[in-house]
Parts: sequence; C-alpha cells; structure tokens
Amino acid sequence: MHRATGASILRTYVCERYPNGRGYAVAGLTVLLLLPLAASSGEVIIYYDERYPSNWIDPKLMLIYLRETLGEFGVPYRILNADELRRFMTSGSGIVVFTSDVAPDTVWDCSEESLILRWIRNGGVLLWTGDWELYYVGHANGSMEYCGAGLLDEQLTVAVDEGVGVRPTEAGARYIPSLRGFRSMRPFDGSKLAGLEYEAYGIAELNGREFMDPCAVKVGMGIFVKVSATLRESLGFLYVAELILNRFYGMNVRLTADPSRTFIPYSGIVYILPSSLTHRHHSLGDRIYFYAKSDLREYEDFLRRDLSLISSQYNFIIPVVPLSDSQLFRRNALLLDELASLNGIGVLYAIFPKCDYGPEEDYLKPGTRVNGALMSVAGFLSNLSSTVGVAVWYGWKDRKMDPLELRNFYSSVPRNVRLWIWLDEEFVEEALVSGVVKVIDELNVTLVTELYSPLMLASYYNLTRRQMIVTGYWNASSPNEWVDGMRRKLELIRGSGRMLGVWIFWDENDGSGEAYRAYVGGELRNPLAMSLSFDVVDASSDVDRAIVKSLFPSAGIAPGASLVVGGPLANRRSGIVERYGVRFNKDELIVNGTTYRSHWGRLDYGLILYGKGKVYVMGTHRYGTEAALMWLKMSGLTGRSSLVEWRDLNGNRRVELNEIRILKS
Repeated sequence: MHRATGASILRTYVCERYPNGRGYAVAGLTVLLLLPLAASSGEVIIYYDERYPSNWIDPKLMLIYLRETLGEFGVPYRILNADELRRFMTSGSGIVVFTSDVAPDTVWDCSEESLILRWIRNGGVLLWTGDWELYYVGHANGSMEYCGAGLLDEQLTVAVDEGVGVRPTEAGARYIPSLRGFRSMRPFDGSKLAGLEYEAYGIAELNGREFMDPCAVKVGMGIFVKVSATLRESLGFLYVAELILNRFYGMNVRLTADPSRTFIPYSGIVYILPSSLTHRHHSLGDRIYFYAKSDLREYEDFLRRDLSLISSQYNFIIPVVPLSDSQLFRRNALLLDELASLNGIGVLYAIFPKCDYGPEEDYLKPGTRVNGALMSVAGFLSNLSSTVGVAVWYGWKDRKMDPLELRNFYSSVPRNVRLWIWLDEEFVEEALVSGVVKVIDELNVTLVTELYSPLMLASYYNLTRRQMIVTGYWNASSPNEWVDGMRRKLELIRGSGRMLGVWIFWDENDGSGEAYRAYVGGELRNPLAMSLSFDVVDASSDVDRAIVKSLFPSAGIAPGASLVVGGPLANRRSGIVERYGVRFNKDELIVNGTTYRSHWGRLDYGLILYGKGKVYVMGTHRYGTEAALMWLKMSGLTGRSSLVEWRDLNGNRRVELNEIRILKS
C-alpha cells in the first residue's frame, strides 16, 4: 500500500474540460481541481480542548474515533489544545482537523487577519465538520459568541435549515467511499464558488442552484475542507477520516463494512407492547410494567400474531421488564416462553429493576431484598427453554461505577443463571473509563450496549469480546427508509462477532413519545438480511448439543437460531415441522404419511427440513440426528429438504459419512 507524505498532499487528477470553460466535468458535475500542496510535516494535528465549546458535534467521541482510526492505519498525529494550536499555527504548516465546530479565541478573533485564516492562506489544510465554519468564536470558560465572518470577503456558506439532498460526485466516491446521500444544512453555495479553485465531493441541486458538501476550496495557498455540515446523525467524523487517509495520504481505504458480514447471523428485536394494544397501558406507570401487572392471557392472540411476524425476520425477542418475582409475572413469562417456542424464537429478558424491592442498585449487594428478588427471578427465567439470557441494567447518574463491586457481585451469581449486563448509551463512557468494561470482559459476561448516535456506534462497538449492539432508527416513514437508516449505522461497525438488538418493534402511542418503531406500514424487516448459517445453532438436549459441538466446534448454542437441531421432543422449537407433515412415534419417523422405522444403534433416519427461513435437523434417534447434521455439513446450506438413512455397516455404532445415503431430496 502506497503511503504518501505531507509533501504529496492534494494530488491532482485529470478530467475532461467543458467546452464553455465553466470548469471540469466529472460525471456531469462541475469539479475544479486543487493545486498540489506542500506541507512541512506529514503528521495530522487534531485540535481538542475540553475547556472550549462545540455546537453540533461531540469533540470527545470524535477524538476517540480519529485517534483510533489514524493509529490503525499508521498515520502520525498529535493532539493539541487551544494554546498549543496557537503555537503550532504561528510557526508550522500541515493538516489540522477540528473535533469542535467552534473555533477557539486563541486562533480566531472574527477578523480577516485572525491567525487561523493567515495560517490557511499560507498553505495550511483545515478539515471542519459540523456547524457553519467560523460562525462562532469560543472561549475557555465554555461560552461562545456569534462572529459572522468567514473564509473570504464573501460568505461561501448558506443556511438551509431543512437541508439539501447531497449525492456523491466521482471525486467523492473515490476519496470518501463510504459517502452516501445526506441532507446538508450548511453547504457551500455553488454560485459563490465561481472563479475559485475547489473540489466537490458531494453536490446538490435545489431550485436551479448548486450546493457543495463535502467540498474543499482553495484559500490563498491553503485549503479549507467542509465535511458534512449537518446536525442530523452526521457522519462527518467518518468522511473526515476517509479524506485524510485517501485524499491526503494516498491510501485506498473504506471505513465501513457490510453489516451482514460483521454481525453474527443471530439478531433480536425489543418487544414491550403488542402492536394492537388498545388499553391505557400508561396507567401502569411505565410501559415495561405491562409484563408485571397485566395478564398476558388476555392478549394472547395479539402476542401470537406479533411473534409469528417477528420470527420471520429475527431469532429472538427482547422484552424489557421491571424486577418482579410475583406469580403473575412468572405465569406471564411461562406463556411468553411457550409462544416463543411455538414460533421458533428465543427470549432475552432485559430487567430494568425499578424500585419495587428497594433501591434498584442494591441488586449488586448480596443479602439485600432486591438482590434476592433478582437472583430468584433470573434463576427462574434462565431455566425456561427459550431463554437466551437475562440482562440487567447497570449505571446510575448519582452512583459511581465500581469494578470490584461488580466482580464480587458476579462471584455470587449461581452458575445456572445466565446474567448479562445492560448499559445505556449515557453510561458507556463511564463504564470504560472506570474499568467496569474490563471486568465484564475478563468475566466473559455478555455486554449489551445501547448505542444510537453514529459517533457512539463508531467509537464503542468493540468494547468486549461478547457484546450486543442495541440501536434503532428514529421515526421512519417507510420500511425502506428504516432499513437504509439502520444499515448506515451498522456499516460503522467493522469488528466481527457482534450481536444485533433492534430497538424497537412497536412504540406508537406508548405514552413515552418515542418513534424508533421498526414495524412500519404493516411490514417488518431485518437490516442484516437474515440468512442461514452454521455459526449459531439451536439445540436443547445435552445429546444434541454434544453432536453440534463435535461437528461445529466454534458454533454458539442459542435458542431461536436459524439452524435448529433435535426433534419436537428434544427441542420445542422444532414443533413447527408438524405443519410440514412430519411426526414421530416410538422408533418411527413419519413424513407425509410414509413411515420409516429405526433400530437403535443399527439403522436410523434423519431429516433436513427447510421452512420459514430456518433449517430443521432431526432424527428418530440420536444417530439419525447426527447423520442428518453430518450430511448437512458436507453438502452445505443448499435450501433443499432431504431425508437421509444411516446403517451401521461396520458394527461400531458410530455415524460415519460413508454409511449415510440420501433417500429423498
């Protein structure tokens, strides 16, 4: 991989010239070339100062992202505060990236002779994302004031509060490969760029006018780069990083990834209220009390319909519940477990404790009433056949996180209790800084993180080895918009082995004013394009789990996975095969009225059945199940249902591939 130094920053490339001399044409768009720029240093300067304000962007998260990304690709960088930035701009040149969209008073005084403008005109390169460049001046006490000046005598930027729909130019596709359409609220006005040298990476048209964003414009001998001037889930941090790597350092890097490849094929969706619920649930105090204070039997038909729809797209549901160990709650959980099994999906219970048993944070202290209630109900839920796990809320505004306390708490949790930790977005940073994340990783506990802003997703997606990302898309008007919005977020996650949890199936008229619903217009989609895989397997009995592990040692075992092993007696989620004409009697497998009789340890039959987006593997006895699974491993996920026969040809009572044959396919 070629890595350019600062001396080759902003290389030119060849385009065809328009006959009318307006500029250069790239795919029908006007793009003027920037002159080559020589820099005195090959390092990137990152401006970051906690004392100074920002407006639309989060400086700390942007710093985390840039620091890790530049480090990953070997780009040298330094982090300077406002005073250090002044010293640098007084004597040095190169590339400066602002993590704030408010310039500090150490370099900006709202005049044409401000240090920051003189530095750019003398050959500096400044990358800026967020609100209107140089619109404010910031002070060390955290305040800021309106400035109104700009890069040149005439303002290049225009305010479009509803935004203009930007699409990538050829240069944008080349240097910012992750750039997709977005709405810029403070773009460059194309008419104001006439006569200037610039390079447009994104372009928009509105009422016969052109607007540019992202866009680099030559100012004196230097370059100013506007990147994603929008408040609405801006990906400016991503586009800045790709520009640095590709445009300025000569790399060929894409910092996003196909989420269907980075997430494991095992995803769930938060399910609190049935989509047809009409009673005044907010009278319960909080919608999560639906599971603790309502009798689910009254809503069984609604639940059946919703879970049937969910099972076509997701592997498990995530009911959010309060801490309750009442008989009503246990009865509700048993019904939910039964309905989940009938639909072939799992259940991850998310317990947000509340205060019914005392201060909710006291669950961390063995011997307290709330701890006893949590251990009791978590043990009960962990033993239900469809339970994926039990996640418990962690994090409070007025209580410091204590890694030792969390470690001691987990040492007291019984082994049969599958207890995960649930972190809301606002507590993730504290958990990381305090050392709590390290303890969670060391204990090999699954960490559930709610991450909604793109910058939070990009910064905190890889906290532990076992991490579930819970996120959502706000107020989609159509299923296509929802899927597209979700994928844009999930593309920021480049690690592997993450699980996805979607917030939320249904939240209209929920009394909370949320609008993250995934069920839009009577349609439900999965942004991961749910597919069959050997990575996660649903197997309930110890025998079937042992077979799975012998053939797929690295596979995870979880209820609701798309590969379901074991017949209805061994795995309740296989009961759906009866709809396809499959039944079992003692020593018999019956398929569409034809009976296949087995003899223990000598002759057995196995079935591979594709249906409802899953593949079911089962046998009359364990030998038939192993034979079918072994054949499936050899042949792959073909989509063709098959009936296999196993005969013990050498008398060793072991299933071997040469002893298996296909009867029907």
